[in-house]
Formats: sequence, structure tokens, C-alpha cells
Amino acid sequence: MSTAETAKILLYTDTPLYGGAERQMLLLAKNLDQRKFQPIVVCRYSEALDDWIKQLDQAGIKTYITKTGSKNSPANLSQLLKIIKLEKPDLIHAQIWNPVASKFAFAAAKIKKIPLIITEHDPFPLRGPRKLFKKLSLKIPARIITVSKANQQLMAELYPAHSAKITTVYNGIEKPIKPSSDQRRAQIRKEIFHAGPATTVLFSAGTLHERKGYKYLIGAYGKISKKFENHKLVIAGEGPERESLEKLIQNLDLGQRVVLLGYRSNILELMQAADIFVLPSLKEAFGLVILEAMQSGLPIIASQVGGIPEIITSENLGILTKPADKNSLVKALTKSLSDQALRTKLKIAGLAHWQTFSAELMARETEKIYAEVLAK
Repeated sequence: MSTAETAKILLYTDTPLYGGAERQMLLLAKNLDQRKFQPIVVCRYSEALDDWIKQLDQAGIKTYITKTGSKNSPANLSQLLKIIKLEKPDLIHAQIWNPVASKFAFAAAKIKKIPLIITEHDPFPLRGPRKLFKKLSLKIPARIITVSKANQQLMAELYPAHSAKITTVYNGIEKPIKPSSDQRRAQIRKEIFHAGPATTVLFSAGTLHERKGYKYLIGAYGKISKKFENHKLVIAGEGPERESLEKLIQNLDLGQRVVLLGYRSNILELMQAADIFVLPSLKEAFGLVILEAMQSGLPIIASQVGGIPEIITSENLGILTKPADKNSLVKALTKSLSDQALRTKLKIAGLAHWQTFSAELMARETEKIYAEVLAK
């Protein structure tokens, strides 16, 4: 151990993007009990990480930024080994944002004989050399963390030889930011949503990618749009499906009803100005955005995939739909838009439920794993 009571934990990622895995890495670093565990973050330089790195700095987290040509460059290993020589960490915790990410953390742990823990944020089946590499690399970690029981089961099915060392630690969420004023919410509705005070705003947020299922949501919304008055669908996010979604909106004559906002950094603020949250994903590792929506006081409609049913554990917490099923979404949208009492009930239940997934609890559960591995 680095001192009699404090262990140095090197948190590693090689991602070029600021996504969900990096948000959880930041929350973990901020919420670790630093009397026992001192976090040190190592990442590759990427302009997209500037805001994330700024937040780490503001939280007083020591951060090293390596500069290499790509995540596959051997220079990643040499620079990581230099940092390890300088800091002498007791344990490495690597974030696996796709199944073959952070490979140089595996190599460094093996070379320096440092215990390695990994968090698999989004596992999926691999083929060919990538599958063989994954099987071999999983021999190195002392423990494997997944962010949902669904992902734990998937990892155990894909790599049964390592099932005994897989544990679930749910993603965490921070306490809510200061609520927006009534004036600010009205401003967002008018200037960003293009919605009036009495308009019911269905809101969603995520990358415009096929896996998010937005074509099914827009298709379902097209079927019910004329059945109800004064409502709107607003989607925040950017991605490769934007052009096809714009064409779908045009073909369904929904140009006045559906708003694609593009990338937005103030999702929580936007949520507070909406009325219903919808997540039509075909695949979802956990669904942290659902907790953010609950925290913002929104009733939830979401697909019954991945870790989502581990958040919405009963009909009192939200409406679950079949993935890639327009009819299922039509029923859920109709039920939500037509039943104000139901929306109120879901809102109240969600405001209490999100707290069972706090960042503090995530940190405490992770610390238990650190302690177990270090004790060996």
C-alpha cells in the first residue's frame, strides 16, 4: 500500500470521447473515500475530453494526459509505464468502453505485476482474432465489474471461464443540480422546444444511432400525433442516423411536431422543461439517462432491454415497451398522454427511486472490491 491506510488507484481509459463510461469514472474518482483510496486518472489527449478533464481538475483529481497518435500506438504503453514508475499505484482500474478498449492497461498490469480490475461498460459478442484476444486478456484482471445484472449474465455466457470473478456495480448519479426557475423553463419551452405553456413535451436524449431506436419512436409518434392535441416530440443528440430520421419526419409530415435539437450539453436543464421522457433503445448497457429523467421529475417510457428493467423494476416506476416494436410504443405513448394521474404517480415514484443509485453507493461498492483484491 502507498501509506499505512491509503492505496493509490490508477483509473485508466483510452477513449477519445466523453461518454457514459467517462462520466462514471469521474463520479467514482470524486466519491472515493480518499482517506483509504487516492485516485489518479490517466487518459489519452483528445479535444473532446477537455470539459471532462476540466471537471477532474476542479475536483482536485490528479490527472495524466498521454499524447499518442492513436489508441493502438505502442507509445501508450511506454507512457503508461512511465506514469506507473512515478506514481507506484497499488491497483489499476481500467474502463472498458468497448470490448477491446484499454488494452495497454492489461499489458502494464501484467508487466508491473499490479492487480487489475476492469469495468465492462458495454459488452457484446466478438468474432475472429478480437474474440481470441478478449479471451486471453480476461485472464489478467483480478475482478471484472459490469454495470448491470444483464451485462453480468452476458459476460458469463460469452466468457464462462471467468464468470466467478464478475460482479455488478450499478452506475451512480450525483445529487440534482439546482432546479431551473419557472422563467428559465418557460424560456426553454418557447425558444428551444418551440412549445407553448400548455404543450405536452415528450423528450428523449441520446446518440442518433440505430441502436437507440429513434426510427421506431418517430414512427409510433406519427401514428398517435393526430389523436391528441397540443403535444410535441423533442430529441436531443447527434449521430449518423440524423439524415435518415429527418427524412422519416418529413415523410410522416411531422415537421411541426418533432424537433431534433442536435448535441446539447445541458440535458438535465432540458429535462426539467419537458413533461415525459422516452428511451426507445434496442440495446442499453444500463440506462443512466433514465435516472437523470427521474431526478428531473419526468415519468418514464423505456424499452425492456439491457439494464433498464433493473431500474424500472415495477409498473409503478415507468412504462416498459418491447424493443423495435411500434405498436408497443403506440400503446405506451397513448397511455401516458391520456392519463395525467398516471404521469403524476410515476413522477412521484421516480423522484424517490433514483436515490437508490447514488454515486456514493457506487463508490462504496467499488471500494469493497478494491479492498478484497488488495487484501490478496
